[in-house]
Amino acid sequence: MTQQVEQTIRVPQAGRNTLGGVIRSEWIKLMSLRSMRITLLLTFLAGVGISTLGAIVMVQYSADITSLENGATYLLQVMQPPIMFLGLLFGVIGVFAISSEYSSGMILSTLAATPKRGRVFSAKLFVVTLISLIAAVLTLGVGQLVAIMLAPEAVKGIGNEQYLTAWAGSVLFLVAMTLFAFGVAGILRSTAGGIAVVAGLTFVAPIALSFASMAGKAWVDWIMNHLQLMLGNVLSMGNVEVPVDMGGTGVTWGEAAVSIVAWALIALIPACLLFLKRDAK
Repeated sequence: MTQQVEQTIRVPQAGRNTLGGVIRSEWIKLMSLRSMRITLLLTFLAGVGISTLGAIVMVQYSADITSLENGATYLLQVMQPPIMFLGLLFGVIGVFAISSEYSSGMILSTLAATPKRGRVFSAKLFVVTLISLIAAVLTLGVGQLVAIMLAPEAVKGIGNEQYLTAWAGSVLFLVAMTLFAFGVAGILRSTAGGIAVVAGLTFVAPIALSFASMAGKAWVDWIMNHLQLMLGNVLSMGNVEVPVDMGGTGVTWGEAAVSIVAWALIALIPACLLFLKRDAK
């Protein structure tokens, strides 16, 4: 009888400790957070709202959006305005994904249930990546759907190469911002600290470097052009070369894609190492 009871207890525990079981647990845990649900809702509403306003203005003032090129331009100009603001909101999502467990003390229960920390971190990383990917596609997709509803002829622009790369770049930027913020919050183990770092690099650093660039130093311009905000701008414009004298930064779409991924890894790698090694308290 005792052996049967022990087997009954061990089997479900083993199932929960598989990677799939930990992923399901992390998904339920994260989506049950009120702060996460509210942030996701506000992110969706903000992205769709800004896109809708942009589409209304474009429809009123655009002379012709019937051709493939003009349709693509219209859709791009609708998609670009919310991207920078969404970058910060997706960063907040990444912060909440891990800092909430430390602020509530739930991380102790999580590690007690699943002692293999690498599995826990992998599950958290997978879930936050999936959530940010779904949120990015839905937010941008609904915004573009509204734009097409207001100007049905613009649907021709969807097949344009610049539009497709801009769409992919925008999604990549938002997911990378989420993962960067996830890593920062994992290092700091603080919601306020994580949001402060993300907001500082997203909005404050470009302003500070814009003043420093007046000194004419090439290295200052290089740093400024590789900040996340500038990289997001390049990615959301699509794979098209913009001359420097016309507002371009000299950073190609491909270079921007590699750089934004590098930003995410810079935060994620030390966050993972610290998660594996240091005390959970």
